[in-house]
Amino acid sequence: MDVDGGNEAMQALEALPGALTAVQETPLAFKLHYRAIGLIWATAMDDQIQAARINLTNHLAAGDDIWIPLLESMIGQTTGPDPEIDAFIDVEEMFMKAERDYLSIPILKLHSEYLAQQVARAASGSENLPDGFLELYSVELASARMKALAAKAEAHLAKSHEIWDAWVEWELERHDGLPQDI
Repeated sequence: MDVDGGNEAMQALEALPGALTAVQETPLAFKLHYRAIGLIWATAMDDQIQAARINLTNHLAAGDDIWIPLLESMIGQTTGPDPEIDAFIDVEEMFMKAERDYLSIPILKLHSEYLAQQVARAASGSENLPDGFLELYSVELASARMKALAAKAEAHLAKSHEIWDAWVEWELERHDGLPQDI
């Protein structure tokens, strides 16, 4: 570690308790949350960054700069060996919370991609998946969720087609194996 980087980390570590106290005392102050997240980032305490992002989302509406890394980190927790079903449920609940927070095409797109990946994961049968996974990511339920994502995206006139296109593409791929003469 270089001297300047170590010095920055030490300064951040020293300032962190005050920033966290300020967030606790004034949880609706957006800038205080971002300051705390920045200080935690500077100290490289990755597990604490997640907690700070979640804390921000519990008190305030957050943007893609908070939601996307938070969701991606949670998704990462479902890719390891023998993930628990609770990790998948937590991801879905966090997506629902993010989607209620505000209309974000990148969040809706990430969710649709995640759903498609999980359905493919279930269909492959090559992994030891937790009990409840196949029900949570059944084709029927995923299709209904993708339809709901497309409906949410309708309010964004310029980019709603991105979610609609992803859903239609997924449905077409899913039906590729069906006989054409039906």
